[in-house]
Amino acid sequence: MSDFRYRPEVDGLRAVAVLLVVLYHAKIGVAGGFVGVDVFFVISGFLITGLILRARSEDRFSLATFWERRLRRIFPAAAVMSAVTLAFGAAIMMPDALNELARSAVAQQLMVSNVFFWNSTGYFDGASELKPLLHTWSLAVEEQFYLFYPFLLLLLTGRGVPFGRSLPIALGALLVASFGLSAWGVSAHPDGTFFLLPARMWEMLMGAMLVFVPAPTAMPRAAREALSWLGIAAIAWASLVYDGATPFPGPAALAPCLGAALIIYSNLGQPTHLGKWLSHKSAVFVGLLSYSLYLWHWPVLAFCHYWFGAHPPLGPRLFAVLLSFFLGWVSWRFVETPMRQPRRWSRGRFAFLSAGVATAAILGTGLVIMGARGFPTRFDDDLIGLGAVELPDHHRLQPEDALLGELTPVGLSDESLDQRFLFWGDSHLIALTETIDRRAREAGLRGSLAAHPGFPPLLDAWCVGRDRDSIVSWNRAIRTSVRTRGIQNVVLVARWSLYVESPEWGGSQQLLVDANSDTTGESYAPRAMARSLARTVEDLTADGVRVWILKQVPLQPFDPPRKLQLSKLFGRSAPSGATLEETISRHAAANQMIDALGAGDLVHVLDPLPYCFDAH
Repeated sequence: MSDFRYRPEVDGLRAVAVLLVVLYHAKIGVAGGFVGVDVFFVISGFLITGLILRARSEDRFSLATFWERRLRRIFPAAAVMSAVTLAFGAAIMMPDALNELARSAVAQQLMVSNVFFWNSTGYFDGASELKPLLHTWSLAVEEQFYLFYPFLLLLLTGRGVPFGRSLPIALGALLVASFGLSAWGVSAHPDGTFFLLPARMWEMLMGAMLVFVPAPTAMPRAAREALSWLGIAAIAWASLVYDGATPFPGPAALAPCLGAALIIYSNLGQPTHLGKWLSHKSAVFVGLLSYSLYLWHWPVLAFCHYWFGAHPPLGPRLFAVLLSFFLGWVSWRFVETPMRQPRRWSRGRFAFLSAGVATAAILGTGLVIMGARGFPTRFDDDLIGLGAVELPDHHRLQPEDALLGELTPVGLSDESLDQRFLFWGDSHLIALTETIDRRAREAGLRGSLAAHPGFPPLLDAWCVGRDRDSIVSWNRAIRTSVRTRGIQNVVLVARWSLYVESPEWGGSQQLLVDANSDTTGESYAPRAMARSLARTVEDLTADGVRVWILKQVPLQPFDPPRKLQLSKLFGRSAPSGATLEETISRHAAANQMIDALGAGDLVHVLDPLPYCFDAH
């Protein structure tokens, strides 16, 4: 069993973790820096378990005291950050974005932001960069852990006798079960596995298990040094090799978690050379700032992305990092530190009362913004209308309807008419829905639409980091509907280049995988798409279905509606979009696969470029 003295090298390890996360989010040098969150989880499990068991062994543990300390540690700085973020969002965000921010603020106050973002977005999705409170998912995971974990330890320990053999065995069994769930879920249900506590709990329990390990005092110093360097090497390797396409957490999270555990373990008792460096006052200082820095860096970067687009220039990103450090220091110095001091005004009933008042205020503000739909009256009507896409009420079906074989109707609603066509695609199709519906009505046609963000309209294919079963089932259900309804024209619409290469502008990589082989990787994705596209076309044309493939529309280096809205709001000139040459180069790989299918009586290729530029 380890002792519970102050460990300055743990604060230094916190510094490593937060710097990795900040650099990753700022897109500066560490493609896998998101593993810093996993290092935080291991540290939290180690410290919280030690704190509880020490108090338990001295017969002075109480749930009220424990939660009060957690409350003073977590809540004040997070509440201030949320309030300021809401206020800043109200100043510059358009109604839909502000409404989304308000919803996430409400979820954050209720300690369920991980559930909220699980239901609304993927962590590695491009749109996630515009969600200023996305990072609070990890706080929610820890908060949920803090709610149930003390009960578990109380259940497994007798009064005043905290260290029976049953405790580490039970925690170890829970660790194995949670890791097994994570390993299974990372491919079966990747979003839930990333965001939700059951598949993340093993990381905190790995830190907890260190409490029961005796200090390695009998171990040769060279061995402890080797373990220490092996630990930091594992964290560094993961941060440099992993990226947004890495299935995570699952087995991939073992490297940063074991790395953190090895560093903590090897420094039990006497510090290693690495431990001494991590104990340096500069590293410890950044570690002390780590919580407030973590809180502030993401909102700053999110607003940077909101202004500049998915890939801001290096200058603004560096400025955002520096501003995050400053705001983190202010938060640590004037909010976090005072509220953690054992003074009467920050203890006991007052702590809970003040937290309740602040929570009610932020909840109330968020609900008011939601009720007002983001206060569109802040802007002129023509500004609000930029980029708005609305469907008639009778077309509002949910994505899961297609999994049941149901399709969204477009065009005329006269059921006596045959369904002449089906548009089948991802989010790029969603953007065209209003136009398709209007033109179909004008032509007197009745058809259907099946669209799901991030789901390529290809049979037996899926994307890394997405729910494989959902994508495959969705597309199979659509194919069945085409056959049973006798639809004779199918139009495939997608952001094709997203599935075969790293994006230069906007979004995140969603490499395609051929479900028949499960081979993954950027070098394999083009072959997977070529095979899946050919298979889909062959399957449809075998039934006499005419297949129309719409090549990708030009991709812009920014979100056009938002950029136009911001430009008009602040009196700036309209931005320039991508050139024809850039577009041809950007979509060359995907277009080559589409062209390779050849044209014929049943296969037609539609190219939007002549209609998107003044000259072709």
